[in-house]
Amino acid sequence: MPTMDVIVKLLHRSDGLNKSENANFYLEVDENIKIHYRDLQIELSRKEFEVIARAFSAQSAELMKIMKTVNYQDRPSPDAARENVKIWTDSQLEPESACTPRQISLEECNDGFHLHYRNLRLILDRNNIYALKKALKTTDVDVPYASTFEDFQDLLKTNGIKYSLSEINGPRLRGNHARRIIVDESEAAKVRRIMTGIGMEGKLTDNSQVYSKDTFSVELMLSEDELIPSTGQPAI
Repeated sequence: MPTMDVIVKLLHRSDGLNKSENANFYLEVDENIKIHYRDLQIELSRKEFEVIARAFSAQSAELMKIMKTVNYQDRPSPDAARENVKIWTDSQLEPESACTPRQISLEECNDGFHLHYRNLRLILDRNNIYALKKALKTTDVDVPYASTFEDFQDLLKTNGIKYSLSEINGPRLRGNHARRIIVDESEAAKVRRIMTGIGMEGKLTDNSQVYSKDTFSVELMLSEDELIPSTGQPAI
């Protein structure tokens, strides 16, 4: 079953943007084909648009059928207990877009600031440009991955993982007792992806799953009971 992406390093997060001034979805024909969705614009050649139009028609029909079958409802955060459906019908595109495939550009225009990334364009007002500038200024992509158990707990929280800590430590590995965490079985794959994503190596020890790096180790235990987001305190 496909799994959702996980965050292995939170570089920046804030709610400093203004409300979007563009609440429209429409198509435009100019020097190329443009798809407008709120502040986002996608530029396409005629060939690309025809491919995407056919694919979207087929994929959206499949998705609507699935949504009705399972009575899908929006949820406030990713839920690993529910199946992650991806529809790949007619999904193959050309290796690159025909429109500005390598360009990054920031421009001030009559309707605000335009940030171009390949064939995508975002419209930002002045306040949002400052928010973006602040985010980039405080971002360090070279900051190390989680190197302590406390850092790892922060990542679990960032990813919305529900877990509990056991009062009993796991086996000793690399000189450290593994801290034992308990997660619902539906969350286990997501937790494993986080641990391998930050450079932890897993092994089977006494029928348990233990992941470690030089500075700390984690033993992963599964629970069928309903868990609440951990406060970092051991389970009772």
